[in-house]
Amino acid sequence: MRKAKRFAVFMLAIVCTLAEPGVPASSKAGDSHTISGFPVIYQMPELPTGCEVTALTMAMHYYGYNVGKTTMAGRYLPIASPEFYYGSDGRLYGPDMDNYFVGDPFTEWGYICGAPALCTAADRYFKANKVRMRAKDLTGSSPSELYALVEQDIPVVVLVTIGMVNRYPEFSWYSPSGKHMSMSSDDHGAVLIGYTPTTVTLADPLAGRVTYSRYQFESVFKSRGLQCVILEEAVYKSGYTDVPDGQWYTDSVVYCRDNGLMSGTGDKQFSPGGTMTRSMLASVLHRVAGEPEAAVQNPFTDVSPGQWYAQSVVWAYEAGVMEGYGDGRFGAKDPVTREQVIATLWRYEGEPEAPAAPDFDDEGNISEYAAAAVDWARDKGIISGKSGNLFDPGSSMTRAEIAVVLKNYMEQRVESNAGL
Repeated sequence: MRKAKRFAVFMLAIVCTLAEPGVPASSKAGDSHTISGFPVIYQMPELPTGCEVTALTMAMHYYGYNVGKTTMAGRYLPIASPEFYYGSDGRLYGPDMDNYFVGDPFTEWGYICGAPALCTAADRYFKANKVRMRAKDLTGSSPSELYALVEQDIPVVVLVTIGMVNRYPEFSWYSPSGKHMSMSSDDHGAVLIGYTPTTVTLADPLAGRVTYSRYQFESVFKSRGLQCVILEEAVYKSGYTDVPDGQWYTDSVVYCRDNGLMSGTGDKQFSPGGTMTRSMLASVLHRVAGEPEAAVQNPFTDVSPGQWYAQSVVWAYEAGVMEGYGDGRFGAKDPVTREQVIATLWRYEGEPEAPAAPDFDDEGNISEYAAAAVDWARDKGIISGKSGNLFDPGSSMTRAEIAVVLKNYMEQRVESNAGL
């Protein structure tokens, strides 16, 4: 049960890559990929049996969290005493090694832990340091799913064996909940950081960067219950990593997401502070209208047919809700201004009349084409001024501000329709 004693066997095993027969599992990722610059941390001599938590520490260093392996093992890793007893049913019972490290990783008399314990350790660190990261238990994932993660430069902490030898359980018991536990002196933890059609590359707490037969890795990984963990940026209730709960724009972003008005910018981000462009606004209104096809030809020189926003821009032009600059350009990538947004919504609404609203202190700066639209929007509660009773008509709008305006606009439409 002392993994350190297997070190000599392990070093012999890695001298030549194992080459077992068989066909590796299919992968939806590319033919090969290796995560560059992945840090290697050795468990010895401080953690003779702390391979799993050392592997986790490597992954944390990869993401820029330079916590020490001994800190992770001593402060954050959930630990249970190796106390075993026979129950009235004649079974041997002991700690749940999935949720706890059994024993002491600082000695040769430590046992092992499972993926849930590693998740607890990482999440405890993140919470204590107010970090928007989390550990995700992906136990049950197929090897091909792991390779697809590596393809995205996401390292995967995997439970395997020392030297990737075949696993032969030497000791077993039942957890207090009745779950069957087993362990081997070869049980080990490492980080999957690369693969080819026939090999895998691991960052190993005992031997460093090591290459093994992909077939053998997949076999051993399966024998360890397909246990694995990744680290990822935590997602807020909004569904985005950059839209925290309770912000002035959070509800509006969620509303726009749920109603298909605005989507994220990729990688689980909404980019609330990002600038809204004219093409983005055209696309949003196109969705509100049900994405009808335009019947006219594209009149703009700066909107090529292959662009994702081309159909929306041509529709907005045909519908009379957005115009170009008069020189053949639409200005698709230009930031949209506050008065442009309001004028566009007003036109889409059919240019309704509205009572003259109280003047903004910078009323004279509002363009003539937007004056009636601003009165309408203020009267309907679609937009309000900035501090100092300023409308600031020519300033650009962020995606968060647009989300708020769109939510207000859509809700007033519902109220208006309900009153008919």
